[in-house]
Amino acid sequence: MKQILIIGIFCSIFSCNAQLTDSTFLNTDRIEYFDIKKFNEQAKGKSAYTITDDEGNQIQQFRGSSGGYVRRVTPANSNITYITTFYPNGNLRSKAKELFSMFYGQSPNYDINGKLISTDNYDEGYKVMIEEIRQRVLNEFGLDILLKDSKTDVHRSKNTFTYLKVSGRNYNLYWITVPADEPEYFYQIEIDADTGEELGRIRYWSNGMGGREEYLKQLNLYREQQIKQQGLSISKAGD
Repeated sequence: MKQILIIGIFCSIFSCNAQLTDSTFLNTDRIEYFDIKKFNEQAKGKSAYTITDDEGNQIQQFRGSSGGYVRRVTPANSNITYITTFYPNGNLRSKAKELFSMFYGQSPNYDINGKLISTDNYDEGYKVMIEEIRQRVLNEFGLDILLKDSKTDVHRSKNTFTYLKVSGRNYNLYWITVPADEPEYFYQIEIDADTGEELGRIRYWSNGMGGREEYLKQLNLYREQQIKQQGLSISKAGD
């Protein structure tokens, strides 16, 4: 009975004749509604609940801070989370995608009557897109950053300080962490998000607080090498 109920909930969230993909999720012609009655039955007085269906898809639903509702769905073995928000009456409000807690791509917004009113572009300001970073990591390391078991991590930021390149300017940056050639060893790589140039990389051991010390040691050694090459003077990482 429980299995049937969970499958029923998932099918009510998404069409069971189609796999959840970017194109199906961001289909602006498909209007969704939040079943408030079913949510209250499943939440049993709580403000949130999470289930994992038989295929391993994690579905979390909760009351939002604005008085509406939020649904977060992470497909099995995926690093992508699909986020849908709803107005207090259950009508669709917005859709967005998240990768490593980082919003990316297009995010449509709707008025309370279901009319598409705007689209946020979280990629604005970046010339190098997530898909290009994905292909680079695939080509060099054989790892797919979109898959949960890849043990990778990617973040990006605009007009920010670079740790690996000794420079007097800020960059739009990607920080990429991927497993290295030994257990508990990783590479940290910085990519210029405007040009795609690799600004630097270090290899470090990561295990608890000792790993943090090793990371800073390798980071400082890398920067000191650049300082010598450029004849510069700059503070060390962690100062």
